[in-house]
Amino acid sequence: MKTYFISGLGTGASVFDRLQLHPEIEFIHLPWLIPEPKESTEHYAQRMLDGIQYPEQSALVGLSFGGIMSIEINKLAPIHKTVLISSVKTVDEMPALFRAIGWSRLHRIAPIKLIMRDYPAIYYAFGARTKEQRLRVREILNSGHPEVFRWSIDQLLNWKNRTVIPGIRHIHGTNDKIFPHRYVKADYLVPNGPHFMVSSRAAEISEILNQYLLSTEASF
Repeated sequence: MKTYFISGLGTGASVFDRLQLHPEIEFIHLPWLIPEPKESTEHYAQRMLDGIQYPEQSALVGLSFGGIMSIEINKLAPIHKTVLISSVKTVDEMPALFRAIGWSRLHRIAPIKLIMRDYPAIYYAFGARTKEQRLRVREILNSGHPEVFRWSIDQLLNWKNRTVIPGIRHIHGTNDKIFPHRYVKADYLVPNGPHFMVSSRAAEISEILNQYLLSTEASF
């Protein structure tokens, strides 16, 4: 099965490097595009959808903000199977603080390079505890494009979706600092899984993905 993966906040495909996918799952990274001036999430999703062949026969895996884009893509053309990892399905699953920051627009005046390199705060938010995990986080952040990062932050903080897409599966960690699991209705909870669990708990995430994507049933 062709399976398209969307990473978080404009970062590259390397965040998925540690997944151990079954040979029958064809990994395709759906790259982030440079946003157009004042581009909406909906318009951006349409441009990303153009990179998916035969959506009704394909799978989509969205990580963090990539999960939000997966929701928007499904609104335009329902995908055969969609999985969110460390993400949210509607604005109601996001912390109220996010909406407050989005309303204040403070993120629009903050230096983007400073945000991307505030490593201690990012390590905490991602749940990167070991030296190796912190190095991985830095490498992944450095792989992102600043324009895409700024646009993604703005869209994340101002996302207002309340449409529940049927059939979407959600994997979430109980120790996610960015999207606390108490707000999230997940299909599969990873005990003590941090936001960065796609890397630090790759074996468990791989097992869940392999089981669901290769199954004939639309459930875990």
